Amino acid sequence: MRDGWREVTLGEVTTRRRDFTAVQADVLYRIVGVQRSGWGLVDRAPVRGDSMKFGKLLELHSDDLVYRTITAFEAPSAVVSSEFDGAFVTPQTFPTYSIDRSRLLPEYMAILTTSPEFHEAMSVRCVGSVLRRKTLSQNAFESIPLRLPSLDEQRRIVDLMAALGDAEEAVEAEATEAASLLGAMLDASGGEATADVGSLASVVSGASWGRADVRSNAGEGVTPVLTIANTKPDGSIRGEPTLIQGLSAKVARLTENSLIAIRTNGNHDRIGNIYRVPERHIGATVSAFQFVVEPVESANSAHLYWMMRAPSFQAAMTAAASGSTGLGNIAAGTLRNMHVPWPEDSEIRAAQVATFDRLENVALSARAAGEALRTLRHNLLTVLLSGEHEIPSSYDTLLKGDAA
Repeated sequence: MRDGWREVTLGEVTTRRRDFTAVQADVLYRIVGVQRSGWGLVDRAPVRGDSMKFGKLLELHSDDLVYRTITAFEAPSAVVSSEFDGAFVTPQTFPTYSIDRSRLLPEYMAILTTSPEFHEAMSVRCVGSVLRRKTLSQNAFESIPLRLPSLDEQRRIVDLMAALGDAEEAVEAEATEAASLLGAMLDASGGEATADVGSLASVVSGASWGRADVRSNAGEGVTPVLTIANTKPDGSIRGEPTLIQGLSAKVARLTENSLIAIRTNGNHDRIGNIYRVPERHIGATVSAFQFVVEPVESANSAHLYWMMRAPSFQAAMTAAASGSTGLGNIAAGTLRNMHVPWPEDSEIRAAQVATFDRLENVALSARAAGEALRTLRHNLLTVLLSGEHEIPSSYDTLLKGDAA
């Protein structure tokens, strides 16, 4: 640790707040809780004083440090933002501290609460034989060690992390905007001309198997199967397929033009979710919880994918699913009879596909940039919090520029 850094305990730079508020029967209180590490505070339902089991509450102030004593293995701690100023917590479950600003910036403490080191420090101090019931005492919380640089360097770290956070938010907003525009254009692409899915493609369920058929390695007679676990809610296909021995030769195999649709799911919004097949999974099949949608004409695959991905069509498939609770299901015949917009002119269809692809690429590129910024922020924060490296004092000219 470099010169100018010091190691202190949390209790040395914070003071436990005990200015409790007596609960009044006819007052409606905004009660909040602390979520797991890095998730911050969350509103609960407002509660009238006469329905509470507690005789006293603690009113939160901006820049307080608050943590949750129960299930503390999740590292539930946060610095109070202005959004929650004036909200209340129960002092027994959510001990709250004011921060000594002469030694520790609240904004810097907010960064520390999201770090893996702070998470680990909270977790190892929990006591209890059952994980979900482990608790963290106030004395144990206050014993957590902190490595603190000077206030000037704390400001530099806070500013740099905020700048990276702003950049991440900007690209995430770009990705969201592109995805929203894509959805709106898909829904607006309809016209009078439509076609039923069954006239454009075959729709067949995937394979079923028993536990004894699962294999750990590829071999003769072993088929890779994409399951629900591979088809992600974000529209991607990730992870390795399940290897199954002895599937019938009649089971539909995926081609470069195949589409995969979810047939059965506990989340009805996911029923009908549609996927294109990555090149490395050509020749695989899918589970009985999914359909293989195979276009009659390969040239129609891309347009059919986009028409089935339209938010309005997705909503229609959810509505058509059977079962009000538990697993929902859409029948193959139901899907075949559903109609999608289908311009008769193939050039119009091709132009639409090109537009949709470009918009998706914008969204995907923005998401990739956001992920890269998250990784950069995490790695940079780990380095800066170690005390082994510093942001040069020349960075202060940027801080003065921001202040101006």
